[in-house]
Amino acid sequence: MKNGRLLSLILLFSLCFSSLVFAETIVLKSGKTVEGKIVERTDKYIKVDFYGVQVPYFLNDIKSIDGNSISKAKESLSQNSPRDIFESISPAVVYITNKTLAGEEYLGSGFVVDPKGIVVTNFHVTKLSKEINVKFKNGKSYPVTGIIYYDARFDICIFKIEADDLPTILLGNSDSAYIGDKIYVIGNPLGLEYTFSDGLLSGVREYNKLKYLQFSAPISPGNSGGPLINSKGEVLGIVTFLMQGGQNLNFALAINTIKPLITTTSKMSIQQFVETVSRADYYYSEAERCMFRDDFKQSVELLKKVIEINPKNVDVYNTLGLLSVYLDQLLQAKDYYEKAMQINPTDPAVYANLGDLYLRLDDSEKGITYLKKSLDLMPNAVDLMVMLGNGLVNIGKKQQGIEYFEKALQLNPDYINALLSLSLVYADTDFEKSTSYLKKATEINPEDPGIYRIIGTLDKITGDIVSAKEAYKKSKMLYLQSGFILKAKTVEDDLRALH
Repeated sequence: MKNGRLLSLILLFSLCFSSLVFAETIVLKSGKTVEGKIVERTDKYIKVDFYGVQVPYFLNDIKSIDGNSISKAKESLSQNSPRDIFESISPAVVYITNKTLAGEEYLGSGFVVDPKGIVVTNFHVTKLSKEINVKFKNGKSYPVTGIIYYDARFDICIFKIEADDLPTILLGNSDSAYIGDKIYVIGNPLGLEYTFSDGLLSGVREYNKLKYLQFSAPISPGNSGGPLINSKGEVLGIVTFLMQGGQNLNFALAINTIKPLITTTSKMSIQQFVETVSRADYYYSEAERCMFRDDFKQSVELLKKVIEINPKNVDVYNTLGLLSVYLDQLLQAKDYYEKAMQINPTDPAVYANLGDLYLRLDDSEKGITYLKKSLDLMPNAVDLMVMLGNGLVNIGKKQQGIEYFEKALQLNPDYINALLSLSLVYADTDFEKSTSYLKKATEINPEDPGIYRIIGTLDKITGDIVSAKEAYKKSKMLYLQSGFILKAKTVEDDLRALH
């Protein structure tokens, strides 16, 4: 027994000593030092193994390895031909099929970042999922078995398939991407597998404190989740969305945002993902359909099911509050908003909704207080300025309200809601001034539904009820076409008030 224990200790010591002997010390130019075993070396990068996870480091980011400096000649990474890039990258790009709980099928793209089956894509590609499968260029297919990370708000999903020794894509440095750089996209637009297109990096944008790369390579539905690639064959971002109505206005979430989220450990199984995240999304989607049908009561019941699954969803509480307002259940709305505020006391939408609610409850002082808190959290939010201005006008503080409308226009001279609010506020005192603001709003966007609501209100003031009805009807139609169901409901209330 003693000899056995001694042998075990010797083996343990030798293993520990071995790991130290074979570990290299890598000093980065940022000043950070890392130690690990280098398992792959190229003229562009090295891969370092940390307890089974392989992390790539570019040579031009490294100062030294085990005290030996990196040659400057190696810092200049060579560019590859488009054909070489496609041949090297495409085996690691996957075609994603998502069979949803609603019986539909979504298509998308993704890419492998670890040979142990770690795939990066967009969250919306996996939304409402009942079953997700990925197919490789070689024809092999695998079911998704686990979810490593997801974020619906930022449209990220990292999942796992049960496979080994998969081809991978090297992750680049999106902070080193510059406008004018050549870029490529590989994906499955409209189901056309492994479509390869090129373009230029045309902008670097920031939204919600995240970095997005704007590019000109053409994409279509089905490209979502695929890689945005530079001329070295490295991933710069995840193709995330295209701007409708724009010519090649396409965006990718910068890859540096994703790097810290990549691990090999699943956060939940695909079954857990389906029963929680997907099912909650399904109920929310069905609730939206009920709103389109003006079935607000059923929408509330479906949203309650979302809360049962995710009791800390602030957006759902806010929506429940809004629906309760339109159902004239104001105290119920107050409960929903206050729950939302408990979960996130810095959400400006919660304070804005509470402000509107207290104005409806004839507690003007409290309503204005909440609206001002909302604006304090987002001091340059022109929509909040207009909401606060309308609140002040409603309680008789007309001049203060006008000042907020004008401040909103100073920040955004083309902000239609501010122009419409000024048109309305002058309707009974200076009709010429009122119509001038309305005319300017119409010049900016003649199909804005808010314009026709104001026209209806002005017609009502002048006693032209027939014209008011027509204007309100068009406003409601345009709101519905734009997806603003609750605003359409408000215009419906305006119509009823005419009778």
